[in-house]
Parts: sequence; structure tokens; C-alpha cells
Amino acid sequence: MTPSKIFSGMNPQQRQAVSAGDGPVLVLAGPGSGKTRVLTHRIAYLVQERGVRAWHILAVTFTNKAAREMENRVVGLLGGSGQLDGLSIGTFHSICARILRLEADYTPFSRDYVIFDTDDQLAPTVVERSPGANVQAVAGAEQESTKLEAADRAVDELFSGREDAFELER
Repeated sequence: MTPSKIFSGMNPQQRQAVSAGDGPVLVLAGPGSGKTRVLTHRIAYLVQERGVRAWHILAVTFTNKAAREMENRVVGLLGGSGQLDGLSIGTFHSICARILRLEADYTPFSRDYVIFDTDDQLAPTVVERSPGANVQAVAGAEQESTKLEAADRAVDELFSGREDAFELER
């Protein structure tokens, strides 16, 4: 892609953001103003025109849908060549999880740690009044309680003796 193609159809503000100097760029703009286009074209500009290696670029967005869209657009601009090896595009959560897994040797976590979401939390159980249902409900509650106790112990071990840790009331 030539520089003229990178800037094709862009207004002066978009061109300025795409070709901004070295270092991070924060793009603040309203919906439909071309933010994703600017960011993806900036990645293409940095790789193609400035010779920045893709593994030096981190593009962060809020949703998985936006991250996939950005990645598809960058691939569309530069093709699937090796120029994009190591490019990091993702959500805040996915990138942080990736970094924690990559750098697990420097943390108290293993690479296969689990992130609990709201579905994993213990919820009140409605028990049907029949002998079989009561046994199943109790067994299910015991399993959930064991999971929570194990998670609680892991958190206690992780933060024990740390001066910068805060205990929350339960």
C-alpha cells in the first residue's frame, strides 16, 4: 500500500492522526467519525512507511467485535504477510489476560489460571420439595461452596503479608 492509498479519502484531522509522530496516539472522537479507520490506517502506516515491527504495536479497544473488525481491516490493508506477526489487537481484558499468561513466571499465577465470570459465582438455589431434589441441591451447593473456598484460599495466599493488599468486608 502506498502512502497515497493510506491517506485516501481522509480529512486533515484523520491524516494528522494517522501520520502523528512516534509513540502512542489517543484518538478521541464521536460515533461514526472514523476512529477505527484512523487506527487501522495508522497501524498500516507505521508498519509499511515507518518500518515499525508489528510486535511493537498494541491496539486496545473495548469490545471483541471492535477488535475483530480492526484486525480484519489491518489484514485487508497489508495482506496476510509476515509483516503482521506479533501484532496485538484486542480488548483491555483479553490483552491483560494474554500478558499475564505470557509473563506467568513473574507472577504468583500459573499459565492456566481461570477467570471467573458472574455465571461462576455461587447463586441462591431454589429447592424443589422432593427427596431426590433436596439431595441434588445439597450436593450442588457443596460443590459450589468448595470452589469458592478454594478460590478464597488462593486469594488469601496470594496477598498474605503484602502491605499493598486490601481486605474487603464480606
